[in-house]
Amino acid sequence: MEGMTAFGAGGMARHRIIPRVAVVGLGYWGPNLVRVLFERTDVDVRWICDSDQERIDRLARRYPGVRTTQSLEDVLADPIIDGVVLATPVHTHYALAKRCMEAGKHTFVEKPLAASTTHAIDLIDYASEQDLVLMCGHTFLYSPPVRAV
Repeated sequence: MEGMTAFGAGGMARHRIIPRVAVVGLGYWGPNLVRVLFERTDVDVRWICDSDQERIDRLARRYPGVRTTQSLEDVLADPIIDGVVLATPVHTHYALAKRCMEAGKHTFVEKPLAASTTHAIDLIDYASEQDLVLMCGHTFLYSPPVRAV
């Protein structure tokens, strides 16, 4: 993966990995995730994907360097993509997350992880078996006020 040199304690150089990601689903919550990810210096957003071309076009104007597609397959076929951020309707979470992990991609799924406990457990087990990171979004997990409490 691409990285950059940073200096740690004692001036020792260390290599920092910058994950390359795609955001899939640009409806209600997806554009917020794209914005936050683009504001970070430790993430490289390479793709945005949605079935609605108008949504893609609206975000592509704000982020002209990002690749766009209406096909998840384009994202999954890209060997440089390390992870996929899913912000799609809940009924799609299980199937899409499973496809992403089957393609070897670390996967973030906006809450809830799946529509059923059975599907959620299956995703968790599959991620563990494949040594992949699977994370479910949580609105307040990294909120400074909540962390302070």
